[in-house]
Amino acid sequence: MKKLLIGLMTLAISFQTFATTKTSYYPTGEVEEVEEHVDGEVSKVTIYYKTGEVNEAVEFVDGKLSKVTVYHKTGKVKQVDEYVDGNKSKVTAYHKNGEVYEVQEHVDGKLSKVTTYYKTGKVKQVDEYVDGKPSKVTLYYKAGEVNAALEFIDGKRSKVTTYYKTGEVNQAQEFIDGKLSKATLYYKTGKVKEVDEHVDGKLSK
Repeated sequence: MKKLLIGLMTLAISFQTFATTKTSYYPTGEVEEVEEHVDGEVSKVTIYYKTGEVNEAVEFVDGKLSKVTVYHKTGKVKQVDEYVDGNKSKVTAYHKNGEVYEVQEHVDGKLSKVTTYYKTGKVKQVDEYVDGKPSKVTLYYKAGEVNAALEFIDGKRSKVTTYYKTGEVNQAQEFIDGKLSKATLYYKTGKVKEVDEHVDGKLSK
């Protein structure tokens, strides 16, 4: 029986966690930073404005960075950075009115997509990346229609297409090695209005 009790006590102790807190202060006495530890590893760091509001909250899982939240003095969230296995996976920035301003997505620590928004919540621009290099950029009018589409090859512009608000192509530009080679302007009817050809980025005729 005694052996069983000793075994249970040992098991209970093994499941205990030890939490400690370290607090830093501004020279004027206000709390500047609170660092929390669990079993010797940092679990959370909270940074404060001198006026007492939370400025930044940094969270950790198993000693690895998992989330960073930055606040306006009003208390509203300004930006949230999320991490997976210590690598940045997503960044969300906000307008002061609380609406999402920008969302960055990362894969294996590399930027894969950036979406920016109007204050109304509608999409303003979408940037797509492959291996950290730009592959496509799409811009939108405030009402939601596509304004322009940019395409890239190996990070260099290959094509730019702009649109009328009604959806028809306004202008199409083609690039070779990042240099403008041809520009075609269209009427709303779809008929060609003008064609300019370029050599090494310079107008040829």
